[in-house]
Amino acid sequence: MQEWTEQQTKYTPVLDKYPPGPIPVPTLPVSPVPKPTPKPKGERHETNKPSLPVQKQSDKAGKRSGKQSAQQKKLSLGELRRKYAETFILSGPSRQKNIALTFDDGPDRHFTVQVLDILKKYRVHATFYLVGNKAKANPNIVKRIVKEGHTVGNHSYSHPLLTKMSLRQFQQQVESAEQILLNLTGYLPKCFRPPYGAINEEQLVWAASKNYLVTNWDIDSLDWKGLSSEQVLTNIWSHRHPGAIVLQHCGAGNANHDLSGSVKALPQLIEKLAAEGYRFVTVPELLNIPSSR
Repeated sequence: MQEWTEQQTKYTPVLDKYPPGPIPVPTLPVSPVPKPTPKPKGERHETNKPSLPVQKQSDKAGKRSGKQSAQQKKLSLGELRRKYAETFILSGPSRQKNIALTFDDGPDRHFTVQVLDILKKYRVHATFYLVGNKAKANPNIVKRIVKEGHTVGNHSYSHPLLTKMSLRQFQQQVESAEQILLNLTGYLPKCFRPPYGAINEEQLVWAASKNYLVTNWDIDSLDWKGLSSEQVLTNIWSHRHPGAIVLQHCGAGNANHDLSGSVKALPQLIEKLAAEGYRFVTVPELLNIPSSR
């Protein structure tokens, strides 16, 4: 579930080595001390910068520098979004007054069930981005999600920060979760949402090669902070727009993770949006894509 410096050049002094004992000092003619050339107005004077010769880089040092340059060129989430606009999605078309409610980090037996009860009462369909190991532990809730017309998305197997993982570890997180979801829902989800919304370019390219669509959000309820229902409602309502993808949560990360404010805000949110003419759709419906790959 949101949207991450150049190293200073190291100067290596070259030290002259002298044999032990006194160093002979030759008598030299005294030359006039040249006056320093005045710097142009407005030019900044650098201070505390060592005036020492720079050691020539070895081949190995050059390779290290190359690696650092490559790391410095890592794209931000915003840059990835612009570069891979067809694969990395934050919102849908604004031509119609559609809005997609999404719920991350489920399923669990407390908050997910409450969210499902509210959605059923209002006949609203949403998208649930499920964590693989939680889905495995709560298969009946996953089946209920599908039975009641909601869409399931892949949210990794154990909810790690994927950008700290190798490509192979990333693949294992996605593939392990998708196999569990396939067994419980009958399809391979088309939509993938990385935990914390964090993904790097290599991972994004791989996901696209597997026909995944990376679907984040553009309205964050911030409900994971344990906000009150009023705060959650304000965070969503003040940013509403046609084509929005709204992020809420239906699964607690730990025992102290309180999502009751998000659950309590949901009925009023649905009523207010409906009164303004919004139509509730799943993410695949919003983007006009299939739910499965």
